[in-house]
Amino acid sequence: MKKRFETKSGYFEATINRTNPIKKLIVGGLLLITAFPKVIIEVIVRKNFGVHYLTAFSVGIIFIIFAALPMVMGMRIGSANSLWRYIELMPLYYSFLFAFLIMGIKHLKDNWLPPGVYIADRSGTCSGDIHPIFYKIARAIGIKNRTTRIRIITIWLEPLPFLLAGLIIAGFDHALGFLLIFAALSYSGGNWASCMIADDYVIGEIGRQVRTKALAEWVMNSDSDDDKVSETGGNKFTAHLPEDPEARLKLLKTFMGSDEGDMVS
Repeated sequence: MKKRFETKSGYFEATINRTNPIKKLIVGGLLLITAFPKVIIEVIVRKNFGVHYLTAFSVGIIFIIFAALPMVMGMRIGSANSLWRYIELMPLYYSFLFAFLIMGIKHLKDNWLPPGVYIADRSGTCSGDIHPIFYKIARAIGIKNRTTRIRIITIWLEPLPFLLAGLIIAGFDHALGFLLIFAALSYSGGNWASCMIADDYVIGEIGRQVRTKALAEWVMNSDSDDDKVSETGGNKFTAHLPEDPEARLKLLKTFMGSDEGDMVS
């Protein structure tokens, strides 16, 4: 039998569940764009990755993309040559990429699990353990709240050395500098986007609980066309309600359908 209601929040999900599509587009796009570049820094500053986060595919594709990028750009300006020629011209750039590849392979080897083997702390999508030195720095600058401390570390402290190194190297017009700048900004932006998504989810769940109770009280007790939000749990409900209390009760049962899709008894 087809479910009539998917959740207990059908009314406000259909009528007042406000979203910010521009914010969702920016945050979602940023998370997508930065997914691979931020791994360049993660394999250097972190360890103990989940086996479903750092994979041979991600390490390999990142290496191939950035190894081929100079040659692709050279083709666009008509100065392309063999890959070996670019390695000769840009030894520092390719040395960094090979170092990334070696470190990535080392992490894959350390985190490898045989087929069919499941270990809870290694089988997830964890993006690695933060190095203890960053916690020391965060505490030294006076950040006491744990959540704030982790966000300062992941958005600012971890990518900062790579950003500074990139700016210095880019000052000599070297490709490695621009790669480090791009990776650092991707790392910072990607982690910021992750925090925004997490915050929106938690706030949405809290709001869902508050609105469910407020909706019930509004349906049964409202006698005004313009209820104050202070009286409705900070929510603004809009609808023409029947005057008959029994009709309101039936309406409320419809709004507050159970998780199984049945009407509330």
